[in-house]
Amino acid sequence: MKRKLFAIICCISLIVTTVTPAFAGTTQYAHRGDQLLAVSVTDRYLETLEEAAASLRQSMTERDVAPVIKYHVASKSLPDVNLIMEEIFDKACEHTGKSNEGDALKWDWKTWDCNVSYKSIGNDYYFDMHFVIDYYSNAEQERAVKQAISELKKELNIDGKSDVEKIDAIYHYILSNVSYDYTNLHNPSYDLKYTAYAALVNKTSVCQGYATLFYRLALEYGIDARVIAGSSFGQAHGWNIVKLGTKYYYVDATWDSQRSEREYYLKGIGFLKEDHSCSEEYITPAFLAAYPIADSDFTGFDSNPVPTPDPSPLPTPDQPAVPAPEPDPAPVPNPEAVAPVGKVKLSTYTYVYNQKVKSPKIIVQDVNGNVLKKNVDYKVTVPKGRKNVGKYTYTIQFTGRYDGLKRKKLTLIIKPSKPAITAPKSGKKALVAKWKQVKKQTDGYQIMVSTDKSFHKNVKRAFVKKNKTTSKKIVKLKAKKMYYVKVRSYKIVKGSKIYSDWSKVRSVKVK
Repeated sequence: MKRKLFAIICCISLIVTTVTPAFAGTTQYAHRGDQLLAVSVTDRYLETLEEAAASLRQSMTERDVAPVIKYHVASKSLPDVNLIMEEIFDKACEHTGKSNEGDALKWDWKTWDCNVSYKSIGNDYYFDMHFVIDYYSNAEQERAVKQAISELKKELNIDGKSDVEKIDAIYHYILSNVSYDYTNLHNPSYDLKYTAYAALVNKTSVCQGYATLFYRLALEYGIDARVIAGSSFGQAHGWNIVKLGTKYYYVDATWDSQRSEREYYLKGIGFLKEDHSCSEEYITPAFLAAYPIADSDFTGFDSNPVPTPDPSPLPTPDQPAVPAPEPDPAPVPNPEAVAPVGKVKLSTYTYVYNQKVKSPKIIVQDVNGNVLKKNVDYKVTVPKGRKNVGKYTYTIQFTGRYDGLKRKKLTLIIKPSKPAITAPKSGKKALVAKWKQVKKQTDGYQIMVSTDKSFHKNVKRAFVKKNKTTSKKIVKLKAKKMYYVKVRSYKIVKGSKIYSDWSKVRSVKVK
């Protein structure tokens, strides 16, 4: 399992399962564990990293926990699957200037896995990437953030103001309304404290919530900003940069929220010489070229002290957003050398609901490929159920000669069945999407309509909240245009929508 460590400490775990394809007629088969997956050559595979990242990005903004990306690569030999996966995920989280993308995604995912199978035809490789993403906030909470931002913009009423006036109003709102979450600071089971939702809706969070909320509000008003990760007094911490004119300035709403005067507001490069230290990512020549930091503090306004309702003591620097992983311990003393643990994975990470209990194989190997012994080298806590749609977490606890190693958690997702779409009906600047009901383990459906076969342009989305409803009228379309339609089912589990795969794509020309 590969990991990547970000500055406010978010962990990423990647799993790649490569397979040996077999062929039968015009359909390719990929064997994965005890499953035989058949994928038609007519399935549409994305051709560029940008397309794949855009597709994943859209799924992440909807907090889809199990998005599937189909990606085609022309190559004489098998490409580096790990590299492709990471590039797609990293690009999906790149700063775009949209308030619900970029750093709003980068700092809202907790862990992710990806199970990959592929088919090869000559020099063409077709990858099916099944992502499993664990977020700090769920789909319902993300919708609540969007609604709260919309209402707040009406309250602030700063459209038409200068950028500095807008930044000042945003900063004043956060300082006056958000308190530091001392109650849950050391509670490892309460992850919501790291989110913009906690800051905006619950009015209390740690630094990550302050910073992502400032980021989202600034971008809502067309002011560029970023979340900056680093440390202060040896502890992980997060704050922002924001653009004024041609330069960027540091702001730290977390620390200023505990002060009667703004000491960390619109600061220049000297800010870093005091008590803040940026992670390496944010001080590279490339980053500083893209985001030039002002040489001195901003002085184009009269600084007004901002009173806070709770003059509590200065906060200790934030704890990591996810507890920092401990360094791998040295091997347990043993007359014989103990090879480090290598692969820890499930044979399959995603299933489709079929009324049967799912029992993927658990694979634990050392770096040399030797299989470790269950109940000797490790024990497994198997989650209950594993039949209905939902997320199920396996815990691998190392014992014996591997005693002391950090335990591993692997997430299995069971998705709803995808609906069978039927021919859409054309109307005047409208169409009616139709599909067959998914009777079990489904709460509703999502419909996507576009003039683009790739569903990247002129996209309309709609939800149906009853699983017995099997049609949806989409209006305000362009006359005489060809539209493409697809649908997927979903079930809400613990506040998160778990989606099925998309149906086949149907097309219709509207009147």
